Amino acid sequence: EVFISLVHGDVDNAQNELKYILEKYILPMSVNETPVLSYNVWYTDDAAEKLYLEDLEFASWMGFEWFVLDASWYEGSSTIPGTNDWAAGLGSYKESKVKFPHGMKYLSQKVHEKGMKFGIWVDPQNVESRRVLSGEIPSEWIAQVNGKDLESAHPTLSRMTQLCLGNPEVVEWLKNELAR
Repeated sequence: EVFISLVHGDVDNAQNELKYILEKYILPMSVNETPVLSYNVWYTDDAAEKLYLEDLEFASWMGFEWFVLDASWYEGSSTIPGTNDWAAGLGSYKESKVKFPHGMKYLSQKVHEKGMKFGIWVDPQNVESRRVLSGEIPSEWIAQVNGKDLESAHPTLSRMTQLCLGNPEVVEWLKNELAR
């Protein structure tokens, strides 16, 4: 399929006209409250709060509707700049005080002051395997296939263990952790 449009003006006018045509005639109706533009990023640096605040200025200036913290916002997450080990600390639903010295609520307020919505990424079915080995996560909460724990290993990530979301205790724990 080909879409051709003749627009008077500059590139911004063309972009705005394309967006209008796509939304009105081509794309399916969006669900209420579905963001059109979401700024999603993660940092492993111990100065993450400062970096997110800088990104917030850019995201606001660009007109993003959502500002979402991806992996590595939680306690125990990697503090080595530029690493991709988002699995480190996975399963902790406490904000990293190292990365967020003013707290997550502070960052959320800054996002809301810019007129944007705030979100955080979670991976509820997985935890860093260290949490299971230490006893922090009960072994009976682990998902299994043929009696073998479901785990994943990747050369650049901390080892992860999958939780059984069919276990009511796991679901209750997750609800409590996420609600906090």
